[in-house]
Amino acid sequence: VRHWLDVNGEAVYGTRPWVRAETTTTEGGRVRFTATDHALYLILLDPPSGLDLTIDDFSVEQDSRVVLLGDEQAAIAIAQGGRRLTIRIPHPLDRDHASVFKITPVPARSW
Repeated sequence: VRHWLDVNGEAVYGTRPWVRAETTTTEGGRVRFTATDHALYLILLDPPSGLDLTIDDFSVEQDSRVVLLGDEQAAIAIAQGGRRLTIRIPHPLDRDHASVFKITPVPARSW
């Protein structure tokens, strides 16, 4: 747990609930949200089966940047199709621990 907090603590410490506390991916994976004034954190409790993570009824700004905490240099592509966001993950995610994506800027309410 300590190592997870060292990597992902910014999604926990000093954050508050976002306007939406939780959702699921199109595969049924559990997702939780926290936020600061400058970033939204998407905490993925269940990794996707492949390299695409898709969430319905979720929109980000056109110029949004998404990073995977702990692997900030990895190129992450996003595709917004209407009210559906797909995040292209650069490699399979850890199945034993939650993964955290940082999205900037914070999206407006999107459902």
